[in-house]
Amino acid sequence: MEPPPPNGVVIIQECFIDPLASYVVFSPLNIPDLKDSINGKPSSTMSLLSSGFIIFNDSQSHSRKNARSSLLTVAFQLSMSSLEGVNLDVVAKSFMTKTINNIRDSLIV
Repeated sequence: MEPPPPNGVVIIQECFIDPLASYVVFSPLNIPDLKDSINGKPSSTMSLLSSGFIIFNDSQSHSRKNARSSLLTVAFQLSMSSLEGVNLDVVAKSFMTKTINNIRDSLIV
């Protein structure tokens, strides 16, 4: 894998699993902002737009024998103000649909 370009973007991610739920939270981060933070600049000046999902065990749905289900909650923070002439609703819906489909596809066993 090649290193990202010096002025590129990296994705930071946090994952956690416990008996009640599993979650993934991620955020794009500009490499110059990351370097500034490492060099002592206050991290409060960095722009972090976290997104992610959480999967809860739906214990209330166990009415049928051996039935298992989960509840998926997805949250996005998107900054699209710099996209002039682009239908933001279409971009957001496409992004959400693709992300949810990727989650679903990764969970199908």
